[in-house]
Amino acid sequence: MYMTTFSLILFIGIISSINTLNCYSCLSRGEHTTDCHDPLNINGTGITIVSVTTTDAICTKIVGKLNNNERFSLRKGSLTGCPNGLNSSEIVGNLTDLQVTNLKIYCCNKHFCNHGVKRERFHYFLLFFLFIIMYVI
Repeated sequence: MYMTTFSLILFIGIISSINTLNCYSCLSRGEHTTDCHDPLNINGTGITIVSVTTTDAICTKIVGKLNNNERFSLRKGSLTGCPNGLNSSEIVGNLTDLQVTNLKIYCCNKHFCNHGVKRERFHYFLLFFLFIIMYVI
C-alpha cells in the first residue's frame, strides 16, 4: 500500500516537473497600438496569454523600429529558447518594402516576465506535502 502510494506520488512529481510558462502575447506597430508597447497594459486590447510547455520555454519581448521609423513591440512565448533574430514577416506581414532595424530581444524564464515562476517549484511542494500526509495517515 505504501509502495503504491509512494510510486503514485513520485509519478506525479516527475510529470509535473515539465515546465509550463505563461507569457503575454501581443504586437504593437506604430501608433496603431494594442497597448503592447512599454509600459505594458495587461488589460489592453490585443493582449493575450500563451502557455509554452517545453524544457526550453522562454518568454520574449522584442522591440525595434522599421525602416519607416515606426516602432514596434512583440511579446510572445518561445518553445525553443531565446531567438537570435526576428523574421520581419512577423511584424510587417508580406510587405517587402519594410525592414526591421534597431532590433532588441529580451528573454526571461519566469511566469509573465515579459511584463514570468516556473510551476515546477509548486509541484515539488505539492509532492512534499502529499508525502507528509501519507506518512501521517
